[in-house]
Amino acid sequence: MSRELPPPEFRVCLEDPGMAALLDHWCALRAGADGRMPPRRAVDPLAVPKLLQHLMIQEREASGRYRWRLTGTAVAAQLGGNMAGRYLDEVIPAESLAARMRLLSQVLDGGRPTLYVGYAVLPRREYKALRRLILPLADNDGRPAFVLSLLRFLKRREDAGVEEDVVEMIPPQTAGTITEAA
Repeated sequence: MSRELPPPEFRVCLEDPGMAALLDHWCALRAGADGRMPPRRAVDPLAVPKLLQHLMIQEREASGRYRWRLTGTAVAAQLGGNMAGRYLDEVIPAESLAARMRLLSQVLDGGRPTLYVGYAVLPRREYKALRRLILPLADNDGRPAFVLSLLRFLKRREDAGVEEDVVEMIPPQTAGTITEAA
């Protein structure tokens, strides 16, 4: 798990003041946790009140399944309802599940913020362009267990800057961009 702060290049890639504010909040929480992954309980919604509607939290359970714990109102509107309590594998199509679980696991296991630029797989088997900042959070015992995400749904596919069904992850070491089919 990385203890390095995201380099300035990563912050520039965000292209969104809300994402930058959430990243700054996460970095401050990590500094307060002696450079370790911040715990979920440390996240202060009052520090980012204007972003709450765009946030979601998912938990990786011991079984490896991901369950939504929080879905902001703007996210819920795009997903067709509040996903809190539902599992990822109950919502997205099977053909997209492995790629999404791999993405979330890489964030947790690597302990690094990640910017996902691509498509949300909606319950109605639709794909909607988005930019998603994904931040890892620990449980009460310090184990990587939660991902905090800020989602910005885009009006047009062209705004994502990627072709259909392509995932682009931009980790803090921006020297290498990983691209894979969804």
